[in-house]
Amino acid sequence: MRHADMSEHKGELLAKFKRVETQMRTLQKLVEADADYGKIATSLAQSRRILDKAYHELFGGVIRRAVADPKKNWELLKDEAELIAEALARFG
Repeated sequence: MRHADMSEHKGELLAKFKRVETQMRTLQKLVEADADYGKIATSLAQSRRILDKAYHELFGGVIRRAVADPKKNWELLKDEAELIAEALARFG
């Protein structure tokens, strides 16, 4: 994703990352306090959901950028789609 494309979603991504940061602090406190495993697991699952949403939004932006240009030729679009698919398979 180019810098200009990222700027549209930067605030949303940063907000999600800050929420995860808060969740991580909460997780640390729960572990330090020998909290119930259920509470720890719930907090960890919430963190994962937030990160997953950020990940999907990031790739959604990549996909939108890839198909947004009506002048883009199909071969280039195919190449970009392949890169997206590889990244999703590797990291998704």
